Amino acid sequence: MADRSDGPTVRLSDRPTVDSILPLDEEIRRFRLAVPEVPAALTGGERTRDALVRRWVTALESRDSTDLGRMLLNAAEYITFFYPESPYSRAPYRQAPGIRWGLMMSTSSQGAGRVWQRHAGQSLGFGGYQCDAEPEVLGRNQIWKNCVVTLQGTAGARAIRLFGPIIERDGEFKFLTYGSDY
Repeated sequence: MADRSDGPTVRLSDRPTVDSILPLDEEIRRFRLAVPEVPAALTGGERTRDALVRRWVTALESRDSTDLGRMLLNAAEYITFFYPESPYSRAPYRQAPGIRWGLMMSTSSQGAGRVWQRHAGQSLGFGGYQCDAEPEVLGRNQIWKNCVVTLQGTAGARAIRLFGPIIERDGEFKFLTYGSDY
C-alpha cells in the first residue's frame, strides 16, 4: 500500500472555489450581464404560426438569412421569457441558462446550416406543415413541437423536420430553435 504522507498537504482553504451550483437568480443575473436588454415582448415573429412558417419558407427560398435570424428567439427573449418558465430552470432538468442557451444555439446553427446548404435559393415545393395537435404549456409560453414540413417533389411528397419547436407567447410566434432532421 502506498504511503500518502509524502505528498503535499491540502487544506480546505487551498482548494479552488467552484460556483457551479448557484441560485437561479444569480445565474440569470450573470447571463444578463452579456444581454442587458430586457424586452417587453417577443418581437420579429408573426401573429400566427401559419404566417411564421410561410415567412420562413419565403426567406429560405429567397436566401434571406437576415429574416431567418429575426424569426429565431434571441438571447434577451430567451432569458426573459423562455428560460425562467422552462423545465431547465428547476429540478430534475435544471441547467444553467448559459449552458442551455449554448445547446440551443448549437442545435440551431447545425440544423439551419444544413437546411440552408440543401434548400436555400430554390423552390422547396412547400406542401404544408404539421405540428403536434396541442402545445406544451410552460407558464405563459406555448411550445409547438414535432413540426414537419411536407415537400412536394418529382418523387412525390415527403415530410421532414426542417426547423425546431415554435414558441408562442402573448400572440407572437417565433422559432425556439432551427434544429432539423439533417
